[in-house]
Amino acid sequence: MNGTQTLTPSHPRIPRPAAHRLLAWTARLLSLASTGLLLAFAFGGHEPGTPNAREWVLLAAFPIGVVAGMLVGWWRALAGGLLGLASLGAFYVMAGAWGRFPTGPYFAIFALPCVLFLASGLLARRRA
Repeated sequence: MNGTQTLTPSHPRIPRPAAHRLLAWTARLLSLASTGLLLAFAFGGHEPGTPNAREWVLLAAFPIGVVAGMLVGWWRALAGGLLGLASLGAFYVMAGAWGRFPTGPYFAIFALPCVLFLASGLLARRRA
């Protein structure tokens, strides 16, 4: 194999452009930061009482579903981005239906890595 050989679509490892690699790694690093902060909130404070049934359903969507999407995104960017954003959407729909729609951008900011995973996955599909 010489230095002038080009990779063809049949090659198992097609190099990605620098911008796509930057997007993928930005999503990964932000997912670590987001997950770390969510874990600090979950286990660092002392909330009185235990969550009721509705709160457990909301917790399954956010943060658990969003973090699961970010975890999947490390290996399958498109699937992880879709899972995380679907979980965030479900969280907003359920919270709104139960009269407790969240205000402020904070939940969406924590899910930002999912948007980046989705974009990275879509770029990878377009290149394939």
